[in-house]
Amino acid sequence: MQGQDRNIISNFQHYTDEKLTPHFNEQYTIKDKEGTTVTVGAFTEITFSYERGNDERSDNIKISKGEESNFIWCVFYSLIEQVTDTLNVAEPSDRETNQFDQLEFVFIDDPVSSLDDNHVIELAVNLAQLIKHSESDLKFIITTHNPLFYNVLCNEFNNSNKKTGYNNNKHFKKHRLEKKEEGTYELISQPNDSPFSYHLFLINEIDKAIESNQIYKYHFNFLRNVLEKMSTFLGYSDWGDLLLPVEGSRTAYEKRILNLSSHSKHSDEEIVELTNDDKNVLRHLISEIKEIYRFKKLIKGGNE
Repeated sequence: MQGQDRNIISNFQHYTDEKLTPHFNEQYTIKDKEGTTVTVGAFTEITFSYERGNDERSDNIKISKGEESNFIWCVFYSLIEQVTDTLNVAEPSDRETNQFDQLEFVFIDDPVSSLDDNHVIELAVNLAQLIKHSESDLKFIITTHNPLFYNVLCNEFNNSNKKTGYNNNKHFKKHRLEKKEEGTYELISQPNDSPFSYHLFLINEIDKAIESNQIYKYHFNFLRNVLEKMSTFLGYSDWGDLLLPVEGSRTAYEKRILNLSSHSKHSDEEIVELTNDDKNVLRHLISEIKEIYRFKKLIKGGNE
């Protein structure tokens, strides 16, 4: 595990429950049926406990399939972090280990199937930041059928990083797997970040949040994504220009959207409830934008 056990436990509790704790075994010996001493290696067995408070603890509990998927992802993510940090050391002789030197590709297949939307956004942001800080020739392939995960990744990878040398035009490519009538599949280039009519999905999500009064910080990120897509489609160089016809101050609205749509590595900052003033601004902006730019309501996966 090379010291990654604490990172795995921390990530797992973050995405599931802080009271649910994985435990990795230390090396021990047992006797088999023939009486032969057998050594069981460290970190080859995992058990889970649940802290119930008042020093109550349930050991050897059975976790759900969703929790199991999250745990596997946390192990994999911690390994990716270690691989990236290790290969970022340019000279192989200076690396803490050489076991990753021949690694060329990392394949990540839809790691968000068991997560809610808040954590999907956070995982996508953190994963993109990790990959963009990779300075080696390591290549990452990510597959997903989750539109939210896909869109957040696209937004993150579309921003270059001069410090690490990441260039979105050079290092980022998008494709989709399209099924043909004869049953075969073709991998074709995806020219934009919205193969799922994603702007309509985002507006619908904002509408649902307003209707239920469950408005959070990340809904401003949804709004910003909508404005960015609209500006590209309508030929604006700055998405803030779309706020000019909206009643009120464009500068004030743009500043608030920028402040509240900034990504954070901490989920409690992403899902915290907003002030009533912030909620009213979101209600006003989405209402004005839908009216000015003539959006139709998205219902049951289609347009009204």
